[in-house]
Amino acid sequence: MKTRTKKGICLIVLGLSILNAKSTFAVTEVETKENENTYQRIVKLTKDEENDFLNKLKEKVVIGGTEYQLESKDKITEDSEKTKDVTKNIRINTLYDTNNRNIIMNRLNQSVEYNEGGFKGNIYLNDILIETVPQGSYEQIDYLDIDFIGYSQNELANVEKEITRNGVNWNLINVDWNIETTTEVDETNVPKTYSGVKHYQRVGTYSYPDKYRVTAIYRGSADKINPETIYQINYKKVIKEEPKVVEVQEEKKQEISGEEKILFIGTIGFTIFLGIILFKNRKKLNEFKMKK
Repeated sequence: MKTRTKKGICLIVLGLSILNAKSTFAVTEVETKENENTYQRIVKLTKDEENDFLNKLKEKVVIGGTEYQLESKDKITEDSEKTKDVTKNIRINTLYDTNNRNIIMNRLNQSVEYNEGGFKGNIYLNDILIETVPQGSYEQIDYLDIDFIGYSQNELANVEKEITRNGVNWNLINVDWNIETTTEVDETNVPKTYSGVKHYQRVGTYSYPDKYRVTAIYRGSADKINPETIYQINYKKVIKEEPKVVEVQEEKKQEISGEEKILFIGTIGFTIFLGIILFKNRKKLNEFKMKK
């Protein structure tokens, strides 16, 4: 159980580390230079990275065991292409029944948002391309009726079975006969001439009306979403002052003088103590001699 718990904690810490790493801007280091007394960084920053990077820039850094103090952060160059002219062709899925340019352009969106290649902006309808899209064909039976007069007989043999009109062929299918004039024969009216209607037909092939596919052309300018700037970060070497030899010697003198004082006082005390002992011993010696 303890082993599993430790593994779980390690995974959580690792996950947090990865998330933290992802949330940190990946600044592009262009160049670094280290001289005797200076250290220089040249970095490329996007607009999104710029404020965060400059605000968190360390005042002091240690490079190869040498400490440097931040001296300046200068903007060298800015992105030269902050805005550019763009053109976008958009193919319209709808097929139009007309190829009238004005009608079609009035039906289209007059502006669209452009967001490609790191650039964004509104661009406007400038022109259209029109492509004809045939819709195929169909067949139907066509009819042609032709009136006639002056036929002496009402026989189909006397009627053209096939005729050509308007560049196409027509086939006879029927004839309606009418008596046009009569003559009297043996006190009976007999038809002299006939009139009527000749009926022809054909199978005609026709094309459905064309439709039109449109490609709209939009033009305008777009701004770079995240322009880049190059900064030069300058650091100056921190020169640490070494302790002065004179001051060290004075401190040592002061320390030696203190020891001498202690030694001197101790010597005086010992001398006084020794004197007292000798004095007492001499006094006892004199008393001993007087008793004898």
